[in-house]
Amino acid sequence: MKNNRIISSAYLYTLLFILPGFIACGQEEKQVIPIDLDGKYGVVYVNSYFTTKSDQAIRLVDEQELGRNLEKPAKSEWQPTPRNNWMGKGTPREVKPWITIDFPGYYRIHEIAFFDGPGEGRFTIYSGDVPDWVRQDSRQAHQIVDTTLQRYMKWTTVTPASHQPTRRVLIQVDAADSTNSSPRAPMEIVFYGEKVKDLEEIPEYNTPTQHALIKDFWGVNTFNDDPQGPKMAFSRLRNYHNWEWVEYKEDTLLFEGNSRNGFNFNRYYNNMARLGLENWPVLKATPTWLRNNTGSNNWAPAPPASYDTMMLGGMFGQYAQYHRIWADKYGQPRKNDEGAPGQIRYLQIGNEWDKNWDDRQSLMLAWEYAPMVSQVYDSLRTAERYVGLLDAPDARPDIHRKKAVAMWFEAFGKPYPFAALADHHYSNTAGGQGYSKAGISPEADSLLLYTHTEEIGHWIDRWLPDSVAYWRTEYGWDTHPQSGQRAPAIGNKNEEQVQAEWIIRGALYHAALPIDELYMYMLRDVDVLTGKYAKGKYRTSGFLKSRDADYAKKPAWYYANTLLHRLGDYRFHSWLPSGDKNIRVQKWLHEDGQTPAYVLWRGTSDGSTTKDFRLPLPQNVTISQAIGFADKQPTGTELQARTESGEVIIQEVSESPVMLFASQNNDQTSAGASARLVATPSKKKNLPRLYRLTPPMVSHNKPNAGTELVDNQTGAGDPLAGQGNVLDDEPNFSKGFDLPLTTTITLPQEEEVAWLYFFDTNGDGRMSIEVEDARGNRTPIGEEYFQVYMKWADWAVNQKVKKIHLTFHEPGANLKEVLVYTR
Repeated sequence: MKNNRIISSAYLYTLLFILPGFIACGQEEKQVIPIDLDGKYGVVYVNSYFTTKSDQAIRLVDEQELGRNLEKPAKSEWQPTPRNNWMGKGTPREVKPWITIDFPGYYRIHEIAFFDGPGEGRFTIYSGDVPDWVRQDSRQAHQIVDTTLQRYMKWTTVTPASHQPTRRVLIQVDAADSTNSSPRAPMEIVFYGEKVKDLEEIPEYNTPTQHALIKDFWGVNTFNDDPQGPKMAFSRLRNYHNWEWVEYKEDTLLFEGNSRNGFNFNRYYNNMARLGLENWPVLKATPTWLRNNTGSNNWAPAPPASYDTMMLGGMFGQYAQYHRIWADKYGQPRKNDEGAPGQIRYLQIGNEWDKNWDDRQSLMLAWEYAPMVSQVYDSLRTAERYVGLLDAPDARPDIHRKKAVAMWFEAFGKPYPFAALADHHYSNTAGGQGYSKAGISPEADSLLLYTHTEEIGHWIDRWLPDSVAYWRTEYGWDTHPQSGQRAPAIGNKNEEQVQAEWIIRGALYHAALPIDELYMYMLRDVDVLTGKYAKGKYRTSGFLKSRDADYAKKPAWYYANTLLHRLGDYRFHSWLPSGDKNIRVQKWLHEDGQTPAYVLWRGTSDGSTTKDFRLPLPQNVTISQAIGFADKQPTGTELQARTESGEVIIQEVSESPVMLFASQNNDQTSAGASARLVATPSKKKNLPRLYRLTPPMVSHNKPNAGTELVDNQTGAGDPLAGQGNVLDDEPNFSKGFDLPLTTTITLPQEEEVAWLYFFDTNGDGRMSIEVEDARGNRTPIGEEYFQVYMKWADWAVNQKVKKIHLTFHEPGANLKEVLVYTR
């Protein structure tokens, strides 16, 4: 929902120019058709994708005033030359640039003038609308211009083959020959004609909203088998999920886990929902059976033979059915009072379909992607349970792709499908994904992080329904010293420390942008970090190290937990002047709407500091606490700050942010006094800790059962942190032969139990799990089938517990140890 931010006072770039109605050309006056750049679409680079210069497509029509000097009677008179040129840079031969231009009504085009710039090439212009253009035969029928660029640096005027009224045109640019990978387009195009019909009014929403609390704003990317404990610093999880993990062959679904995949997705999503975490999957990676055992799992989710007709739609039936299966299984009830609560609220329809680093079958252009989305959305609308559909994130911020998809749905008269639009952005020397030498700080990344992000956010707020949000689902930095996405060591700080600082600063910057949710990439490093692959981009982006390093927490995890623990109940309010060009100051406001907090840091990347920085305070505010970020400190460390004469003095401001927590105080502190009030506490729960069980806590409803369930609590390790030990030398729990057997673990006093862990051993069988509070109320948790063999099985509880009841129904339900985590 777009209920999470305040729109900035103005667009950074407002694209508006409507020409005078008539331009003199020779002895006649011809009406120039205005370009509706302030409308919903304006100029759209339809076939934009990761490496194209989509933002420069505006150059085709950004100097329309030059048309007034065309074709003067005297040949000696000057013909104006456009200054700006666009040549479709970054476009491979197999993708022809398509650009749409919107008019503020339906126009009959009489003439078209264009300036022929450097290079040669063919371009065509079509009237009509999207449904006319996605089919080749229909597109050909709507062709009004087919010409070549051969008059170097001159204007050319052509008469269209048809004068049928149209509200927009499509321009297709071809390469001059098969070796030209950068098609040449005209430097400027001017349309002449008459208006024959007004457009129906396009609704504008102009959503006035506020920023989210940061605990509801900032999340992390995960894999389903990541350790559970570190995830619990966050309330929002984006989960990568390959299609083949549950449908390894067609129509064979394994959500419950078995010996093939060893993972129980039912339990996983139930665990996340029981903990109250917003957890949603990215349904990606086309399975081999759908690709006829060829190609890459990055290929579009359709049979290979249909790739050349993707714009026609209809070939994504299996992908659509797969989404409906997820909705029916884990979605929310259609009505609040019908059915059990769901486990997920969203599904994301793939990941980075605009990528170009694989083959053409892996790239879905906007009007190829839209029919797939439509088919999936139609399938979800017929599902028994509800999930919101999330846009597949673009590999970089790209408003053109988002506009092109919206245009497709509007032109076909279909409801807009997305709950949120999404993209990714990585700050580095290349300006995003692709080859780069190193990462750069958020402050150094002005164009894409700020300009393009604000443009997209404001467009969504203005033109899309209030229910449509804007999410950035990946950002981050690596810690390997040779990675092209690394946070470099600075001064006495190594890569891991700089990564931690930049991740926090990146989150603070994003919180001030028109974005509703932000997800850091990634919870943990990839599993194998040896040899030449260790330095690969995004392999060391984690808050944690890899499985090979026992998921050890990097400084970034402690920084993240500190931010969410301390500032979780606050939302961004405004930027404040600091009086120092290098110091950034933000004001945040508690959810009570009154209590402020301030966050400040140096926006440099050279290790510099500022001593005794003074920040003026409002008269009714005093500082109660100053908190900094530190490695191994999950809630931060207290810093020195004092209040004097209406200012707070911070002993040192560095490139690591400082949080100042304030309290409203009507009785003013006298000059020179140091304010020591109690900061507004965060409602964030404490992280779980291991609760040591002992044999006297264990009892059974039948004789001859043992106490092996709790006989090795110290040797079990810490599976919640991903550091559980393999208990291969320990005997199994002795259940006896009289089943079912109920074993009860009674705690000395009622505790808030977060997790139960069971070490699975040989065999499989059913065990029921139930908990009981101090008043005797029982709650079923689930049934464990012991199918992960010599691993720890996890069950979220997240409630007050006095007794834990385990009922063994089958002999194969074998385990060695039970662990309990409490808050």
